[in-house]
Amino acid sequence: MTITLDDVSCLLHVPIRGELVDPDVVVTDYDAIHLAVELFGVSLSDATTEASTVRGPYYKLDWLKQIFEQQRAANNFTGALRAYMMLLLGCTILADKTFTLVEAKYLPLFRDLSTCGRYCWGAAALGYWDKCKGTSIIFFSELQRLQFTSYIFAIPYFI
Repeated sequence: MTITLDDVSCLLHVPIRGELVDPDVVVTDYDAIHLAVELFGVSLSDATTEASTVRGPYYKLDWLKQIFEQQRAANNFTGALRAYMMLLLGCTILADKTFTLVEAKYLPLFRDLSTCGRYCWGAAALGYWDKCKGTSIIFFSELQRLQFTSYIFAIPYFI
């Protein structure tokens, strides 16, 4: 049995029509550090420390959660929202079998938060799941799905 785009739409309730989620940039470790500084609002030393603990241009989901909490406490709500969106992306739509990392190449998609709802997140999920086929079956909670969907569509109202 094959998962279709209609199945993804019914399961995730994310857009299946819209602009392609295509981070066509090659992100290096250096780029991941500077994206984190620019878009999350973290210090260069924190971003460098995080980059040294992972192999390649990735962010740990635990680190994203910490950034979310720190930026929210500092009233940097756009940085907190970007960290939370990356966290949800790594936990739901682009989750892999490790459930510990998310690729930094997706962070530029959240540079302009008002455009997040126009991407075709359903097709991205289907493509990513097809890429991961055979490694694990990805399940996520109803709460995670609802959180991601509500944030994608509510972002323009917060900024």
